[in-house]
Amino acid sequence: MKKLLVLGVFAAFAVISTRADIIYPDGTKPAPEPAALKKISRGLANIILAPIEIPKSIFQITSDEGVLSPEPISLGLCAQGPYKTAVRAAAGAYDLGTFWKDDSSLLHLEPDILYPTDALPGFPNMFNWETIGTGNTLGALDTR
Repeated sequence: MKKLLVLGVFAAFAVISTRADIIYPDGTKPAPEPAALKKISRGLANIILAPIEIPKSIFQITSDEGVLSPEPISLGLCAQGPYKTAVRAAAGAYDLGTFWKDDSSLLHLEPDILYPTDALPGFPNMFNWETIGTGNTLGALDTR
């Protein structure tokens, strides 16, 4: 049980560390991280969070086709979700296997790294994150 807890804490730390964005008090950013570290963290995050592609696909298809459509189950759960999961896990394994090479990943994934909140339906649109810093305080409610 202790080994499982230590493994869980290590996995959580590895996933959380991929979201770090450090800005110094004077407004500058630190030097870019080495490509090897970036590939290792991206590979770990993509392997660990690959199963999130299944609910993400289901919610995406549901929002496109509607709730009463059979496509979320037939496409999202049985076809598109497992396919995207396998592709993301393969890209993560490639990144981990070739971390010493300074090149791009094997496959172009969109997004580059998944986050646990991607499994929640509508979370990116929930708080109008895209309007921060644009001067539009009303966000999606602005109908002018």
